Amino acid sequence: MPSLPTHVGLLIRSLNRGGAERQLAQLAKGIRKRGCRVTVVVFRPGGAFESDLAASGVRVVTPNKGGRWDLMGFGLRLVKLLKNEQITVLYSFLPDPNLIAVAVRPFVPSLRVVWGVRASALDFSQSSRTAAAAFHLSRLLAKYPASVVANSEAGAAYHIARGYPRTSMTVVPNGIDTDNFTPIVGAREQVRAKWGFEAYHDVFGLVGRLDPVKGHLFFLQCAAAYSKQRPNARFVCVGGGSDRLRRELQESAAARGLGDRVVWAGEATDVVAAYNGLDLTVSCSSSEGFSNVIGESMACGVPCVVTDVGDSRAIVADLGEVVPVGDLPRMVAAWDNVLARRSLSFSLACRDRVVSRFGLDKMVGATLEVILGPVP
Repeated sequence: MPSLPTHVGLLIRSLNRGGAERQLAQLAKGIRKRGCRVTVVVFRPGGAFESDLAASGVRVVTPNKGGRWDLMGFGLRLVKLLKNEQITVLYSFLPDPNLIAVAVRPFVPSLRVVWGVRASALDFSQSSRTAAAAFHLSRLLAKYPASVVANSEAGAAYHIARGYPRTSMTVVPNGIDTDNFTPIVGAREQVRAKWGFEAYHDVFGLVGRLDPVKGHLFFLQCAAAYSKQRPNARFVCVGGGSDRLRRELQESAAARGLGDRVVWAGEATDVVAAYNGLDLTVSCSSSEGFSNVIGESMACGVPCVVTDVGDSRAIVADLGEVVPVGDLPRMVAAWDNVLARRSLSFSLACRDRVVSRFGLDKMVGATLEVILGPVP
């Protein structure tokens, strides 16, 4: 590995709960443990991970971005911050921070800029015009960062097909904190009691923000079909998001006769306990890069049935089942197939796969190899 630079900056829009935000926080802590100075630069202060970073000794700073059109002033404040902090490498996460990192690069000549991309397929019909414009602009400017890091093979292929330079693209899979995401004795009973489920229930969980891309409606359709043959089945949706979408989904569940079979747990303050309460984690997404949920669930010893998007198939391998997006009969059959394999050895095999292939330390080391660049 090249010698460590003076100062690494990690740039992101917010530190609210989310997969990219969690990965950034874990990366920051991992870099610090390796003896490198690291600072997280966030558009606006606050967010669930800010206190976690502070407790780990990672400094969080902000140029305090105002509204959508606070561009020039924000850029000038960011340039001043980068110079004052003497940040030598700026690793940005997601389209808006990526564009801003490239925009300020000419004003900080010594700065090495690295982009992070995390999508493997984007449906702009379900996003704002601003998000679509940011992505299309990033395609034009993707030749300017020193490197681009994708968190999945599918994501790398997607971006290369849309104009990102193949030569600057590197894949670094997400890292799972397997010391944190682990089986916990007694958690199963406690969290099930909180949800109102019994020990004999088969509990299926969808963990993810309330967003159409996560496939909650499809999950409910599968739950309704499965429940007709399996009266012991229960379902839980863990994750925050739009109140409007939550109401729509709750109405859909009621209309399908699911009633009290479905629990809407909201944003989990202890997602590790939530995984431990499940028999099976279900990913119904229509788009993923590297799914943190799949890796986290398997690290907790809970197998997964997933849709065939992003790198989900590569994560699960033969320790779960993969079905086409929207294929209800195959999804429902897969639930029975995986439940039939339940055993302690199967649970341990799920965890061992994540520990050996997707551990947090591997992600930190591989990221540093990319973002620090070759030794002069």
